[in-house]
Amino acid sequence: MRQMLCIATALLLSLISGFGLAADNALDTKPASHEQSIADTYVRLEALGNAGAELGHYQMAKALALLDVARREFYMRNTSALVPEFIVSAQAIALALEEQRVVGMDNPKYTDATPVAPVLWRRIERLKSLLTLQCTGSQVAKAEVALLAAENDHYLLGWRAAVGRISLAEQWIAEAEAVGRCQ
Repeated sequence: MRQMLCIATALLLSLISGFGLAADNALDTKPASHEQSIADTYVRLEALGNAGAELGHYQMAKALALLDVARREFYMRNTSALVPEFIVSAQAIALALEEQRVVGMDNPKYTDATPVAPVLWRRIERLKSLLTLQCTGSQVAKAEVALLAAENDHYLLGWRAAVGRISLAEQWIAEAEAVGRCQ
């Protein structure tokens, strides 16, 4: 039954793309396209870095962190919505940076998972509201992405699977809070 469903899905996707109905910016659902999308987005971010964008800048750091987690989860064979959603979010940030547009600070919502560690989320929101984000952007972005990945782990596998990423997020939040005021 599962094979028939996969074959039917593949046939439907080929028909849609054959008629030109697939969205131009849609991420292909095949795993090989995830790998290529990750690589292409890294190249775009590297070009932005070479053009002068700071790697510690919150949005650039967030895009890189999203890609890092997406790549790791892709190679770990994670078939949840995390991989494509993180790739799409990183691509949206890259596009906004390329077009020199303001990028929102929203996070991808790809599951019905309840937020893990709400206290840490509040600390992140407080850090994002401070003027120190220019100095702590990298830590805040990595903590945010770690908590998003922890939510996915918790949703799919339970609390024990999420604890490692929650600890990482806590460390990055502590580092950001320790910076205090920007010099």
